[in-house]
Amino acid sequence: MEFFFGKKKKIEKKTETPISTSIENLQKTLSLLDKKDTFLSKQIEEQRELAKQFIKKNRNQALLCLRKVKMFESEQNKLFNMKMNVESQLNTLSNLVFSKEIIDVTKETKNVLEKYNKEKDCDPDFVDGLMDDVQEGIDRVNEVSEVLSRPIGPVYDESELLKEFEEEEKKDVVKEEKVLLESMTKKPMIKVEKEVIEEREENNEKDEERDIKALKVLLS
Repeated sequence: MEFFFGKKKKIEKKTETPISTSIENLQKTLSLLDKKDTFLSKQIEEQRELAKQFIKKNRNQALLCLRKVKMFESEQNKLFNMKMNVESQLNTLSNLVFSKEIIDVTKETKNVLEKYNKEKDCDPDFVDGLMDDVQEGIDRVNEVSEVLSRPIGPVYDESELLKEFEEEEKKDVVKEEKVLLESMTKKPMIKVEKEVIEEREENNEKDEERDIKALKVLLS
């Protein structure tokens, strides 16, 4: 059969180019276009300078330089449109990568939620019973704490204790007032005695002065 119909051609499977590779290739192309644009700008400036130099000496050469300027400017305009197209493709692929990342994360979230919802712990009745058990445990702990906080031994009436304390305070106040009164009654007596002593000393000094004067009179 192969003699009549020939060998069957193998169909080559085209390998799919990753998005990252396409983005990298577009970036390289954009870089080449930028270099070409820089080169054309430099050529335009050089031809304009040459045209200025030849305008008076060689008119034909000056016109040739100006034609080259127009040619380079035309290429630069085409290059500009090419750059815009490449940048548009690059922007589209970048958005595609961003969208793909969001889609992948969304799928992952969906799978996690589906797996979680299938588990027993996610059953509302189970969670409700779990919360009841927790509340019951808390109530038991509070009851134990209340029992442990109860006083042990004889219980005293707080009103009676306060009454005794107030009576003791009143006694202390009476004692302090008594001591204060006694000190106040002693102070005037001490003052009177002091004044009497000072008066006696003053009288003695006067008597001595009189005696000295009389003695001086007798001696004179």
